[in-house]
This record gives sequence, structure tokens and C-alpha cells, in this order.
Amino acid sequence: MNVVLEKYVQNKLQRSDYAGVVIKYATRLEFSLDCLLTAYYIRPDRYDTAMDDFWPDLTFGRKIELTKRLPLNKKLKSYGMAIAGLVAFQRLRNVVAHQWSVSLTTVGKLLDDQRLNDLLTNEGSMEETYRATENALAQLVRTKEVGVGRKIGPADPASRALLKIMSSHL
Repeated sequence: MNVVLEKYVQNKLQRSDYAGVVIKYATRLEFSLDCLLTAYYIRPDRYDTAMDDFWPDLTFGRKIELTKRLPLNKKLKSYGMAIAGLVAFQRLRNVVAHQWSVSLTTVGKLLDDQRLNDLLTNEGSMEETYRATENALAQLVRTKEVGVGRKIGPADPASRALLKIMSSHL
């Protein structure tokens, strides 16, 4: 691995402004993931209860694992994009949020992952990946497996509100 690149990334990961951007995007993605899980598991009249009482007690990683277990069409491009983006942001968020200093070993492991390498080394890649992941999650919410995409779903005020909330922070 390139030592200069590793040092550059190590310094980047330890900057508070960079950590703030990572945490902001990860938090927004986690909210959209909450919306997807709520749409799948909870009746429309119970959305608020689920969002307030249930999902906050689950970790971001656990929510991703629950999403992987949903009976969604795994062949959908949006499914693959959503999961890959969520996992990348989760890993990056965990590094910037939970480590006071980032070792070169950790940096090397991050750079070995092509998606994370791209997020860490290409300007604009983080926002692009964030937006693509948000769009993929919004598409998954609209699928028939989740239920918001059914004919009765979008006519339902709670379903329309959920879609509007998800698309409002793209």
C-alpha cells in the first residue's frame, strides 16, 4: 500500500470536519433505513410509535442486518446499491465516531475495500454515494415487498407522508 496515501487518509479520518460529514450522512441514511423498516414491519397507523419507541434501540448495523433478511428481490439494482452504501457508511462512521486515533493498520483495511477507498480518496464521492444510497432506499420502500408500492399504499396518507419524508432530505 502507498504510505503517503495511508498517511493522507489517516489524517483525513482524524479531522473533526470530515468526521462531521461522515456522521451527518450516516445519520441521514440510518433515518431512511428506519423508514424502510417501518414501512415493512409496521401498520401505517403505528408509524410514529415504531419510529419513536422501537427503531432507536437498534444499532445501525442491526438495522442493516434486518434489511438484508427482508424478503426483498435481491436482484434489484437498488437493493445491492442500498446495502453496499449502508455498509460502507456504517464502517466509515464507526471509525470516525469511535476511535480517537486511527492506526495505519485500520487505514490499510479501509483502503483495501474498493468502495471505502473511493469514499476516502475521491472528492465528491461521499456525497455521490450518499445520494445513490438514499435513492436506492427510496426505491426499495416503493417495492411491492415493502408494501408502500401497492395500489393501496400510496393512497394511504401515512404511506404518502413516509415517501415525502424520505425524499425531503435527498
